[in-house]
Amino acid sequence: MNVLCARRRTGFTLIELLVVIAIIAVLIALLLPAVQQAREAARRSQCKNNLKQIGLGLHNYLEQGQRFPPGSLRDYINFPAGTGSWNTSMLSWQARILPFMDKSSISNKIDWKIYPGTGGANANLLSVNVPLYRCPSDSLAPALAGNAPTNYVTCLGNSDDGLSTQNVMYINSSVRIAAVRDGTANTMVVSECKVNSPWVYRYEANVGGYTNCQAGTAAPVTNNWSTSGGSGGTPGRGYSWFLAISNQSWTYTTAFRPNDRAQSNHECEQWSYPGYFAARSHHTGGVHTLMVDGATRFINSNINLTTWRGLGTKNGKETLGEF
Repeated sequence: MNVLCARRRTGFTLIELLVVIAIIAVLIALLLPAVQQAREAARRSQCKNNLKQIGLGLHNYLEQGQRFPPGSLRDYINFPAGTGSWNTSMLSWQARILPFMDKSSISNKIDWKIYPGTGGANANLLSVNVPLYRCPSDSLAPALAGNAPTNYVTCLGNSDDGLSTQNVMYINSSVRIAAVRDGTANTMVVSECKVNSPWVYRYEANVGGYTNCQAGTAAPVTNNWSTSGGSGGTPGRGYSWFLAISNQSWTYTTAFRPNDRAQSNHECEQWSYPGYFAARSHHTGGVHTLMVDGATRFINSNINLTTWRGLGTKNGKETLGEF
């Protein structure tokens, strides 16, 4: 009697293989957003911690000198005679708090007497990256013109005037904590910006264009642009932690909400001082902020504008809503 032996199957059929591939694809599609969200949560936490460290640095500086560091220094130089001009050491508040954040290895190399501050040994510091001054969610933004950028900028209040004294760190400032009469828990001092985003357009004498930019109706641009210097003549947002020359490198204003959409293509500058630069971040829904008391808060992009503006001043006597 012949016994028929069933041939043993040694592989998958094409249909089975396709089913397995489809299941794997679905799993990847489900898991990838979760992984990305977990990574962004870690980056967001690190960004918040950076601001906490900056807050400690500011308060250690404050404890030693009884005043907040100046946002920048600017002096009128009349030498040779008859050639008077505004000059500056151009060194930022971030440079000044380095020794209070265990960064003496960098601060010890700074020559504070150089005018302008980019000369001499200081030129070697322009490209030195300070991880505490970079948000991990924006860490891939490139250096601009050889300058190591920053994602953390200080508040100038509601005005577009770069000489505004509404907050605690501005040009030639020397502010004691007692001057913060609105309350240290109700006054911002530092928030975020996106490096080189959005573009910055300098309108100079074009008042109408500057007004249109504020309203968000100006024609879009494709690069940082200066009407006097041509394409690239105006540096981008947050282009240097070391230099505090142009306001876009070290300040933001509260005239517009965080992550304001009206200037999503480019923000507005006029001459070397007036300009509106909103707080911005790559974090979904808002920006991190550092309060004068050292606390960090995540502020929603849809915050009431009156409340947001109130947080930007140290002595505005505003009535604040929830934030």
